Amino acid sequence: MKHGYKCRNTIMQETCRCIFSGRLHVQAGGRFHPHAHGSHELVIVLRGRLHARVGGRSATAGPGQVLWYGEGEEHHETVASTGACDWQFLLFTGPAAGPGHPLLLDDDDGALRQLMALISAAAAATDAASARKRDALCAALRAELERLQHDHPPGDDGLVGEVRQFIARHLAEPLGLERLATVAGMSRAHFARIFRARSGTTAMAAVRAARLAAARELLLTTELALPDIAARVGIGSGALLSRLLARHLGIGARALRRGRRRIGLG
Repeated sequence: MKHGYKCRNTIMQETCRCIFSGRLHVQAGGRFHPHAHGSHELVIVLRGRLHARVGGRSATAGPGQVLWYGEGEEHHETVASTGACDWQFLLFTGPAAGPGHPLLLDDDDGALRQLMALISAAAAATDAASARKRDALCAALRAELERLQHDHPPGDDGLVGEVRQFIARHLAEPLGLERLATVAGMSRAHFARIFRARSGTTAMAAVRAARLAAARELLLTTELALPDIAARVGIGSGALLSRLLARHLGIGARALRRGRRRIGLG
């Protein structure tokens, strides 16, 4: 790898099939040479943008998005030249990645990140109760991956992935169906049908999910006021943002900030 980095990691117990976890901070333009692991790897971007290439596939992950490398898959990672990147990673064994598994996933409700944080926090303990807790957390992690894989049909790394990346770069701007269809080079109606068929959700639901995921990330990692966060993610007001978080993620803004230190996210 070129450029300096900081790494904070934890060796994990084999009993839960999670073998290594940590966080990385890599400067703008930093890159890792192609490499592979004898285990699966999940990477959740916390800040910045990380580009990954695996075989003939490639994807760029922003905050709240997940890169998934299967066991033995050679991958090449490069941090965007626009700024440093922070990410959390987890290496684990087990039958998680099926044939043609997606490279890029959206951790819309933050479930994968919270599970990874809880697994890391439980790694140091050696008592039987902690071992059972790790087993349960890893089982939940595998189940969440299976759910996301089921909701992420083949082809999503192409058109849908490009549209999601456009959404992530323009959250503060108006993002109506007409604009997204123009980006995709399609009519509104055709784009709406194709996006839903390939992603399993509507384009407008994807915009809302991206905005809420970005808002959640800012609540967990900054001390910005709620109205400022709302403006950054394209939501009309702090009050509306709080209602949307509670409705769609099941937790309000204040509860998110109160709970972040309990799960090791702040």
